Amino acid sequence: MYKLLRYEERMAKWKFSFTFLSNILENTNLVQNHLLASLPADELARIVPLLRPISIVRKTVIYDVGDIIDYMYFPSGGLVAEVAMLADGGGLEVVCIGREGAFGITALFGLDTSSHEVSVQMTGAAWRVSVSAMKRVLEDCPVLKDKLMRCFHSWFLQVSQVAVCTGRHTLSQRCANKLLSASVRSGSLNLPLTHENLAYALGVRRAGITNAMAALEDEGTIRCMRGSIEIVDLGQLRSSACNCSACHTRAYQSLFSAKGPTGTALSSSNSMKDL
Repeated sequence: MYKLLRYEERMAKWKFSFTFLSNILENTNLVQNHLLASLPADELARIVPLLRPISIVRKTVIYDVGDIIDYMYFPSGGLVAEVAMLADGGGLEVVCIGREGAFGITALFGLDTSSHEVSVQMTGAAWRVSVSAMKRVLEDCPVLKDKLMRCFHSWFLQVSQVAVCTGRHTLSQRCANKLLSASVRSGSLNLPLTHENLAYALGVRRAGITNAMAALEDEGTIRCMRGSIEIVDLGQLRSSACNCSACHTRAYQSLFSAKGPTGTALSSSNSMKDL
């Protein structure tokens, strides 16, 4: 009788978990984050109760240099950038993160102090989880742990590719690459970015950005408006960008080779192909 009761209790817990998971998937934008959507249902059921939906608002600094990383985030919309800062207040964007991944991952592996300024470039939403809570369940979620390690690796690839891109490619190519990356990662062709934002991200003077953007607009690739940039011809934008995004594509496609809880093979996602 005791064993039967224990069995029924376990079955009730699993039934609750999967019902809860089903409701989450149906009623929220959880699966808009590609990393979460690629997880098997049993692992997702373990971490869903730990997640809290939040809004991420443009210009908000989530972590400054030297801050303790006590939360990690899975964006479901918007765009977040990590900027390597200089003593004079200038900087260079080294990592761009959107709905394809997560940030704050380094704290899971003992690197709990932020090396960069982490700020919101485009308003959106995210799922937040405390680092301590994630550490408690990580060993029971081998697929999640593997994908976070791959995401961590792709973070280093972005940093190294930015170094090559900055030294070898023209500002016009870098601008096109930034717009393409922002569009794919946020899922939008209308980007609330200004020339000032781009100058700060790319570590150049605003005058250079103005010239590069004017050239792209003359080609019919983009349309510049007050406070935003609309991508008119995505194919032409890819042609105008440097080939650095191909490196990012290979890294991120490896994250989504498995099927998510909806049974969709996320490696075939159009957004990831467009990176």
